[in-house]
Formats: sequence, C-alpha cells, structure tokens
Amino acid sequence: MKLPPIANWTNNIGAAGAFEIWERAMALEAQGKSIVHLELGEPDFDTPPHIIEAAHAAMLAGRTRYESAAGALGLRKAIAAYLKRTRDIDVPHTQVFVTHGVKGTLYAALATCLDPGDEVLIPDPGLPGNREISVILGVDPVAYPLKVENGFLPIIADLQALVTDKTKAIVLNYPSNPTGSLFPQDTLEALADFAKRNNLWVLADEIYYQLYFTEDAPPSIYNITGMPERTILMDGFSKSYAMTGWRLGFGIWPESLCAAAGHFIVNNVSGVAPFIQDAGQAALEGPQDCVDEFRTAFKERCNYVSGRLTEFGIKHHVPDAGMYIMLDLRHVENLSERTYDLLNEGVALLPGTSMGQQAAGLLRLAFVQEMRQLETALDKIGKVFG
Repeated sequence: MKLPPIANWTNNIGAAGAFEIWERAMALEAQGKSIVHLELGEPDFDTPPHIIEAAHAAMLAGRTRYESAAGALGLRKAIAAYLKRTRDIDVPHTQVFVTHGVKGTLYAALATCLDPGDEVLIPDPGLPGNREISVILGVDPVAYPLKVENGFLPIIADLQALVTDKTKAIVLNYPSNPTGSLFPQDTLEALADFAKRNNLWVLADEIYYQLYFTEDAPPSIYNITGMPERTILMDGFSKSYAMTGWRLGFGIWPESLCAAAGHFIVNNVSGVAPFIQDAGQAALEGPQDCVDEFRTAFKERCNYVSGRLTEFGIKHHVPDAGMYIMLDLRHVENLSERTYDLLNEGVALLPGTSMGQQAAGLLRLAFVQEMRQLETALDKIGKVFG
C-alpha cells in the first residue's frame, strides 16, 4: 500500500547525540554491564521534598485543569521576583511566559522572531536543539565558532563575517553547555553592540545561571542598555532545582513580542500543567539551600575531575560554571573508537561533535554523579586516554 510522503524537514534533523550514547549505554546495562553515566546533563540530585510536596498539594486541591497559556499568575510573579533577586532585573510579570523547559521558549522565540528562510546565528559547540528546532521551523541555522583556544568565547569578527541580509537573530548560551564558559561583562558588551549594530533579536539561554563557580554571580546581557527591547531571556528549573523531568521553563519577552508569544504558546501547547507550575513557584519562593548545595557539589566535583585529568596529562578546559568539562583529545587517533572502548569499560562520555564541528576531537564529561562514581570513571578514563 502506498502512503503519502513525510515532511522533507524530517530528513535534516536527528536525535540529540547525548541520547544516542545514553541508549547505547542503557543497552549495555541491560546486558548486565555497570555504566557510569557522564554523558547526559542529568544531575544525580533528587528534586527537593518541598517542591514535590507543593505539586502533590496542588493536585489534591484540584489544580489539574487548564491554566493561562502565559502561565499561572503566582509563578509569573515569583519569576519576576527571582530575576530581581538574582540579576537585579526589573520586569513586570506580564512579560513572563511559562513554557515546557527552555526548549519551549526557544521554539516559541524562533517561531515568532524569524520567518522561513531567515538565518539565526547559533553557537558551535552548543545545544543541538538550536539547530534542530531551527530546521523544523524552516529557519537556516548558521553556526558561529567558539574556539577552545579562545576559552570558548565568541569573537565579534567571526560573528560579523557570518551576517547577511537574512540574519535576524543570535542565540547565546552562558554559562555554556557544553563548555562551562561564562561570558564576562566586556564580552557581553561587545555582543550587545554587535546585536544592536546588526539589528538582531537576542535569544539568551541562561539555564545554568545559578551554577557558577566564581565568587560573584555572572552578568547578564539583559542588563545592558538597549537590550531588554531586543532580548528574550530563557531560564528554567531543570538544573538549579533538579527538576529535569518536570519540563518547566520560562522566557522574559520584550513587550513588543508579548502578543505574538502568547498567541504561539496557546496554539502550540495550550499551557503547562498547573500543579507543575505550583511546584516551580515553591522552588523559587521556598528555601534556596538546594541551589547553594548543588553549586558547591558541582564545584567540588569539577575541581576533582580537573585534578585527575591533570594527573593523567589530559588537556581540558576548566569551566567557570555548570556541570560539564571538555576534554581536549584532538591528538588521539580514532577517537570515536576509543570513546566506545571507554563505554565498554563502563564510562559514557559525549563526543564533542554531538554539539558542533568546533568540538571535533573533544569529549564532554558531565560531572553529574557522586564522588565515588567519578573516582571509578576517572580511573577508567586514565586507563584509556592517559
């Protein structure tokens, strides 16, 4: 029986590389193999009890029906207060839109800011979803290089060379996945000037914002004069509150885009479950000890991993934030085969090419397991690559 063809765009996207490695690792585990999972950005911490209890209480109270597509009023106000507390950003709750994770805001932002055939600048290496969501929408993703030799910071001249009359937006991610790099204030100032000079929308992904290892919290491009009018700030609950599976995020939208954002979200997903939003409100308004504990644990793990890699003579980029460290193995022949050798030894790392061509010859290690697991993993990494 002949069937109608599927959409052409499906031929141009793939699954996230991290999940491909994860599925291989899971297959080995099904055969009885013990695997240390360092390939996914999945913290080993449990969602704090008061957040779970808030969701449970909300369900028992009947918070299982439709909610405003923009988000529950309580959560939107809590998000506005959170931004004031963490970044000194003053924004009315009317410019806050709740979505299904940061990807939900990214999808809405690309859909409302660009037309099919327009171009968006995306970081390389960077989140694969930047490219794949663009392709789904008919937008052309143009990768800009983040070079290990430059600390994975963007170079304005490289960006400017990629701009055409079709370029309408740029995606920024800081602290960065996969590099863990923070963008210092002067870099953000230069990026802001670049965006204004080329009249671009800025999609600023700050999902790792609270997981910094520096003494002071990182700056945000949103605080630079002239940027709130052209910036969609994206953040969420997955990393700082160990809520990856809850799929809860939000965007701060320029006032000029709010109507379009609301129309897109209501027609795309209708909204996020109210009891999940109540859990998010409890996360922001409740005790913040978990954020401090997670940050401290990630910093300790980062220091341990970096120290062990140094012992083995393995070059790596020491991150300033997040939960990832990039191993520089460009000198290793047949790196792909060696990576699978490591997987067979019981350690799953992510090939850098899953995040972009600039990361060819690099591996991403997510220090998301407790210290004993990391000790086991590093012993095996030293055996294979040391």
